[in-house]
Order: sequence, then structure tokens, then C-alpha cells
Amino acid sequence: MAAKSLVLHIGDPKTGTSSIQHVLRNNLWESSTISLAYPGQLNSFPLANALSDPKQAAQREARYTKLAAWLASTDADVAVVSAEQFFRVDPQKLLDTLNEFVPDYVPTLRVVAYVRPHASRFLSAFMQRGKAGLYFGDADTFFMKTKAEKLLRFAPRFQRWRDTFGDRFTLRPMIRSHLRDGDVVSDFLNITLGGAPFKLVEAVDANPSLPLEYLVGLRELQAVLKRNQIANGVRHAVGDYVGMTLARTHPHQGTKLQITEELYKKVKLFCQSDAEALDAVFFDGQPLMAQALKQAGADVVAEQQPMAIRSHYSEDSIVELREKSRNVVSMFKKRPMAWTVAFEQKIGQRISKPGTEPPKQVLAHIEKVNDTLTKIARIIAEESLAKPE
Repeated sequence: MAAKSLVLHIGDPKTGTSSIQHVLRNNLWESSTISLAYPGQLNSFPLANALSDPKQAAQREARYTKLAAWLASTDADVAVVSAEQFFRVDPQKLLDTLNEFVPDYVPTLRVVAYVRPHASRFLSAFMQRGKAGLYFGDADTFFMKTKAEKLLRFAPRFQRWRDTFGDRFTLRPMIRSHLRDGDVVSDFLNITLGGAPFKLVEAVDANPSLPLEYLVGLRELQAVLKRNQIANGVRHAVGDYVGMTLARTHPHQGTKLQITEELYKKVKLFCQSDAEALDAVFFDGQPLMAQALKQAGADVVAEQQPMAIRSHYSEDSIVELREKSRNVVSMFKKRPMAWTVAFEQKIGQRISKPGTEPPKQVLAHIEKVNDTLTKIARIIAEESLAKPE
């Protein structure tokens, strides 16, 4: 008994990866003609990190041995491994590792990635890092940071994947009009299942964009956590929890996050050649990325949108938000990881072991953190549009 084929989904970040993973892990799709296996964990970050993070390199053998055992344990037609962190991995190093641990799957392996248009990717990265408490500056400074990180240089990186895996590598444009049913989940399943008929049981947008006011409120919360030396991983989980709560309870309220015309011109100048290279190499010369970059110029603002908390919140709301944020700090100082572990287990990012439920006092702590973060989300949602005094 073993899976018949393997599909490796490598992201890219901010291309609907969370939605794809949520649907696969929770079996929110149906097909009468083909079966698919997906690991119990929401994503396979450990496999990617073992090849990209020197601190985790010692775990490579154990993690890929576990992958081989999982593939051998299922008789599904297709097995899927998904982690957007593979974008940091050297594809040749990955191929060598797969040949070492799961050689039988390499000849028919399919590697699937999505690429988001440059201007949209820039904005989504700016929002994501602010939500996670990893960046507190303005969009112009963030653009300089992305240039240094080569964040918006897609073509060379995807070319390395093509050079390594040949026609087993597929790159798809994250443009609704070019996705099956205008949906990345449907598009990915269509590719993964080889065109076999299927239907989605539930529409999912697992990591939606947030309006400007929500981002400003989240950055204020994260600033309090950072000043009090709350760890990056905890802050990231807090951003996810509050962002998910806002999207569920108060979706799409507020101002759309946009860049200035001046910054757009800089983005366009920097990204034009990369967009044209993607179109030429991966999209049969169709000007998909170049056209998307051009069209982004119609969605700009004259002046930089204010990111200061007092530009969007009343003084009473600011006081309440900061007070609740300090309450969360106190809880995390008392039990640094209990809530984060429980949250990651709830969303499937961490696998819980049977019979390891926390004691009552820890469960009470987790519930208290949840309650306070939910109240913070309410403040952000309901008070963000209040007129400053």
C-alpha cells in the first residue's frame, strides 16, 4: 500500500496557500473518481525548514523519513505536501533529498506554484508583516526593504525550479480571470487531480485582506507586545487570531489599503523587467504579469495613507486598546507558549498528541487569552472608524 503519485505545492506566499491547505486538511471537497491524501498538519513547514534553516538541518533525516513512511501508509491516488516556505529552499537541494528518501516518487513528481502580480504582492506583504508584528514602518521604506530582500524578483527564482524539475514544475498566475472558476482552490485541485471531476463542499478564504483601519489597530497591539519582548512566533499567532476574528465578525469594513502614485511608479520601474520575463518564460508570451502591473496604476492614492493610530481611533478607543494589549502581555509573561500551542493545534498547524490535554489552570489561561484577544478585535472593528477627538 502506497500513494500512487506525489504533488508538492510550494506557495508562493500570499497566493491563497492557506485556503488550499484548509480545504485539503478538512476534506472540504468531493470526488467519486479519485482519492487524495493530505497530512494531518495544516502545512509541511518542517520539511521546508529542514532544508532552509541551518538550525533545523539536523532534523532533515527524521522529517523526510517520516514523509516516506506517510506516503507508504496511504493508497490514495495522489498525495499532496504543501508549504509556502519551500520558496526559501534551493530546489536542487530538495530534489537531492527526495531522491534520497522517496526516490520512487521523483519521476512522476509534480511541483505546483502560484505567483501573485507584483504590486498586489507588495501590498499583501506589507499588510502581513504589519499584522504579524514584524514591520512597523511606512510603505515607502518597506519597498526599499523588499528590494534588498529580492522579494519581488520572481522570475530568477522560478527559473531555478524549472531548471531543476523541468516540465514537472507548473507555475500558475494568481489572477482570478485565469484561474479555474476564478478560484485558486478550484484551480489547484483541477491540476492536482489531473482534471478529474470534483466539487468544493465549502468556499474558503482562510487569510483575507484587512482594511487599513484594522491594520493600524493590529499594529498598535503588536507594538505593545514587541515593546514587552513577546516572541515573534507568539506575535505572529496573535496577528492570525485577531485577523481571523475580524474577518469572521466584521468582514470588509473600512478603507482599502493602497499605495501612492509616486510609490507605484517606483514599483513599476523595478518590477517591469521581472513581469515581462515571467510572461515570456512561463505564460507563453501572454502579458499577464505586465498587464497586471500596468493596471495597478489605476488603484493608487495621491498621498500616503496615514498609519498613525490617532488618525483612525478616538482617544478612548486607544486607551482601551492599549490596556487590553498590556493585559495580554501579562498573560504571555506568565505562560509564554501555552496559548500559542493551543491556537496552532486548533488551526492544525501543530499536531496534538492524544491524552495530553493541558491541566484546568492552563485551559483557563488559554480561554482568558482568547477572550481578551476577541475583545481587542471588537475594539478594532467597532471603534476604528470613530472620529478622533
